Amino acid sequence: MMVKEKIVGILVCTLFVVPIIVCINGIALEQDIRIIVPSNIPKITSGDILFSDDFNDNQKDFNKWTERYANGMWEETNGRAEFQLTESGGTGVRSEGIQSKAITTMIGGDDPWENRVKLTWMMYPKIDATSSEGKVAMKITEGRNYVVVEYDRTGGAARFYDNLGNNEVCIGGDDPWENNLEICGDRYFVTMNMKSFTVVAPIFSSGPVTLRIELFIELGGSTRTKYLRSGFDDIIVSHIAEDQPPTSPTITGQASGKPGTEYTYTFVSTDPDGDNIKYCIDWGDNTGEVCIGPYTSGVEASAKHTWSEKGSYTIKAKARDVYGAESDWATLTVSMPKSKTKVTNTPFLQFLQSLLEKHNVFPILQKILQQTRQ
Repeated sequence: MMVKEKIVGILVCTLFVVPIIVCINGIALEQDIRIIVPSNIPKITSGDILFSDDFNDNQKDFNKWTERYANGMWEETNGRAEFQLTESGGTGVRSEGIQSKAITTMIGGDDPWENRVKLTWMMYPKIDATSSEGKVAMKITEGRNYVVVEYDRTGGAARFYDNLGNNEVCIGGDDPWENNLEICGDRYFVTMNMKSFTVVAPIFSSGPVTLRIELFIELGGSTRTKYLRSGFDDIIVSHIAEDQPPTSPTITGQASGKPGTEYTYTFVSTDPDGDNIKYCIDWGDNTGEVCIGPYTSGVEASAKHTWSEKGSYTIKAKARDVYGAESDWATLTVSMPKSKTKVTNTPFLQFLQSLLEKHNVFPILQKILQQTRQ
């Protein structure tokens, strides 16, 4: 299970790992990045992507976007969305940008970590510009609630802020850089220019939410001939659900037997998320743990084992889904009370069997003698 730890302040380390690599527009990107703790494995399943756009066709997609401001130029070119504005001529700040269609998903739940939204995007603060001013920003909204991540060319700094007044600044650069924003039920995480921040604040609702993304640039200034051109690329919005462990397996098989004889046991568990399952088995005789699978959730698996000596043994088995979540151990005690009997084939036994066969008497005794000599 995920560690629920309250963290406030700046984390100068990357909080994300890369479970899947995708290639968009020839560029390898990290998809469905997720905050984890050591030894935990992120859960990534099909259907996680809620919204994405790689702007590869160089055509405006009005099924995904609408123009949000219309003070400048918006186009798709060079495999990305590009925006251009001229200075306002001293009449205030002007903006140009687009807004995404509605994105419906879940945030939080019984546990703030249970359902999360992850947003990644590439930002190009300076494609071409004659103005030294201007901001390049991404804003994610739920009604009046929002988080903004932006780059301000005037001060050369990256920053984020929200509608509750939380904010942070770090010195940035004009080079393209990848941004990450992850929203949980009671906090959110931002990565800008390889610096990561944690804000403990329930900006968005816990439960079903409708989100929208705004991509835009802003420009003031007094010279109407000066302009700013900036862009965005590879927008990915993902839903992450916390991985649930499988149930403890049911172990079925013979509870007693003989040393030296091979026995078959079956194991079955179900996974709440429908993930495939491996079974890890300890036979209780110091032969080590063995894992078999993966198997489909709810489908029986079988394994064979031979105990070499008399004694009582406890079989232990646990189920592990393909993302690393494990069940509790299940047990079954077996007893190996008897050893195989082997009678030496002595000359006397050979004579006795020959005598009985010659006179065709005591057929049951003949059969016993024959079996003990094998």
